[in-house]
Amino acid sequence: MHQLAALSALVAITAFTYSPGLGGPWLFDDTTNILQNASLRVQRLALDDLWRAAWSLESGPLKRPVAYLSFALNHYFANGYSAPAFKATNLAIHLVNVLLVYALARRLAGATWPHEATSRNRLALLAAAVFALHPLALSPVLYVVQRMASLSTLFVLATLLCALKAREALVQSRPTDRTALLGRAAPWVLAASLLALLGLFTKENAALLALLYPLCDRLLYPQAPYWRWLERPGRSGRVTRFTLWLAAGLCAALLAWKVEPGYAARPFTLLERQLTEARVLWFYLGLFALPRIDAFGLYHDDIALSTSLLSPWTTLPALLGIAALVWLGFRLLPRAPLAGFAILWFFAGHLMESTLIPLEIAHEHRNYLPMVGLCIGVGWALARVTARLPRRAGAATLVLVLGVLGATTTLRAWEWGESDRFYRYQVEHHPESAQSRNDYASELAKRRRYADALAQLRAAQQAAPHEAGYYFNYYLTARTAGLQIPDDVQAELADLLREQPLSAFGYRALETQSQCLRKVCTFMAADMTHWLTTYISAPVEHRDRSQLEFMLGLAHIEQGSVQQALNAFERSFTLDPHYLHPLFEQANIFMALGQWDNAEFNLQRLQAANQRAPVRQDKALADLAAAIAEGRQRETRHHGTDTES
Repeated sequence: MHQLAALSALVAITAFTYSPGLGGPWLFDDTTNILQNASLRVQRLALDDLWRAAWSLESGPLKRPVAYLSFALNHYFANGYSAPAFKATNLAIHLVNVLLVYALARRLAGATWPHEATSRNRLALLAAAVFALHPLALSPVLYVVQRMASLSTLFVLATLLCALKAREALVQSRPTDRTALLGRAAPWVLAASLLALLGLFTKENAALLALLYPLCDRLLYPQAPYWRWLERPGRSGRVTRFTLWLAAGLCAALLAWKVEPGYAARPFTLLERQLTEARVLWFYLGLFALPRIDAFGLYHDDIALSTSLLSPWTTLPALLGIAALVWLGFRLLPRAPLAGFAILWFFAGHLMESTLIPLEIAHEHRNYLPMVGLCIGVGWALARVTARLPRRAGAATLVLVLGVLGATTTLRAWEWGESDRFYRYQVEHHPESAQSRNDYASELAKRRRYADALAQLRAAQQAAPHEAGYYFNYYLTARTAGLQIPDDVQAELADLLREQPLSAFGYRALETQSQCLRKVCTFMAADMTHWLTTYISAPVEHRDRSQLEFMLGLAHIEQGSVQQALNAFERSFTLDPHYLHPLFEQANIFMALGQWDNAEFNLQRLQAANQRAPVRQDKALADLAAAIAEGRQRETRHHGTDTES
C-alpha cells in the first residue's frame, strides 16, 4: 500500500508539473505529419478510414502506422486538431512509462538486492521519479509528433518486462517438464512478440530491443551458460569477442555505405556527423546531469560541426571519453551491475539516431529511451547514498534532487505553454539557432510584426548561410507585407539555388508555400516558378525531382500557364509512376477546360497506376470518375438546350 500511494502521488505530481504546457502551440514537424495530413481527419471509426490514416505518410522505413493511427483516433475523439487533447494523450503515455520504468527498475534491482524488497522498492520508486520529473523527458510530451518516441518506448519497456517474465518462467520450470515449461513461458513470449511489433511500427527505435534485452538478461542471469561461454578467459574467449566486434564493425560499414547518399541533402558529411555526435552525446549527458534551463531547447542547430579530430579540439577527447565510458560500463557489470547497466543502456539507446543515419545533428527527444537506463542508475545511486545518511539528511537530499528536476520541468512547461513566449525563449536561450529564429519570425509575422520577422529571418540566414529555406520564408514574409526584396537577399538565394542541393528543411519550406498557393499565397506563384526553374536546371543532386516538377506545375497553374503546367505534371509522373497527384492535377485541368476525352484518358492512366501504388486512391478515383460523368452529362444537356433554341 505504501508503494501504491507513493506511485499515485508521483503520477499526480508529474501531471501537475506538465499541466502549464498542455495549451502550447503545434511545433515544427507537427505541421507536416499531423495538421497537413488529411488522412488523419477521420469522421468515423471505419476500418478503411483508419487503415488509410495509419499508412498515410512515410516517416520511416516501416511508415510508423501505429503512431499515425493514434493521431487519427486523437482527432476523432477530440473532434478536431485540439493541441491540448493531443498533448494530454502524450502526457498519459508518459505517465504509463513512469509506471513501466518503476516495474523494470524493480525487476532489475534483483541483480543488486535479490533478498531486500525494501531496497528494491526504494530504487524503483526513485528511478521512476527521476524519469517522471526530469526536464529532458519534456519534448516527447509537449511536442506532439514525438509521441512516436514516447509510445515506442512504452512498447519497448512492456516488451522487456514480458520477455523477462518468460525468462523467469524458463528458470523456474524443470527442463524435463516441457509442457509446464511451454505453458508458463509461451504466453509471455507471445505478448513480448506482439508488443515488439507494435513498437517497431510506432518507431524503428524499437529494433534496439536486440541489444537492450540481452543487456537486461546479462544483468539478471550472469551465470547463464551462454554468458559464461562468451566471457570465458583465455585465447578462445578473446577470439569470440573479437569476432563479435568485427561483425558489428562490418555491419556498421555496410549501413554507412547504404545511407551515405542521404547526406546529399545535409550540410554535413557522414564523417562530420560521426565526429560531431561524439560531442553531442556528452552534451546530452550534461543535460541529464546538470539540467540548466537555458541549455534546453527544441532545436540544437547551434552546435558547431566537427570537421576533423581536432576541429573543434573537444572532438578527440569526446571520442576517447565515450570509448572509456563504454569500457567502464562492461567492467562495472560484474562489480556494480546497475552502474554498468546505466552506461551501456544509454549508449545502446543512441545507436540508431546518433550514429550513421543522416538525421539532424541533435534533438532532445532522442534521449527518451536512452535516459531510462540513466534514471535506473541514478535511482540505484540515490538509494545507496540515502540509505547511509541520517534519515533527515537522506530526505533532504531526495527533496533537493527531485525538487530541482520538478521545478525545472515546470518552468520549461510554462515556457512551452504559449506560442509567443515559447518562441521568444527559444531565441533567447539559443541566439545562434537559425531554426529557432525562423520559428520566431513565423510567430511575429502572424502578429503582423513584419519588420521584426524579417530581422529574425535575416539573422537565421547569417547563422545558416547554406539553408535556402530561410530565404524562401523571407520572400513570403516580405511579399505578405508588400515590401521589396533587398538585392543582396535575391543574389544570395540565386547562388544557393544554382550551387547547393536543397536540405530537408528547404524542401519542406517549398512544399509549404506550394500548398499555400491555392489558398492565400497566390502572389508567390512567380517567385515559386523562378526558384523551381532555376533549381531544377542547376547541376546539383536533386533529392526528389518528381516532387519539384509537381510543385512547378502548381505554380504554373496559378500563373495561368496551362500547357507549361501540363508538361510539368507529365514530367513529374514520368519520374515517379507511383506518384498519382500529377495525373489528378492534369485531369482537373482537362475538366476545367471541358476536355472530357482527355480527362477520361487520364482517369484510365490513374486506374492503371493505382494498381501498383503504395497507397491506393480508390475513393479519389471514384470521385474523379463521378465528376467526369457529371461534367459530360452537364455538357450534353447544355448542347441539347442550345439545339432546341
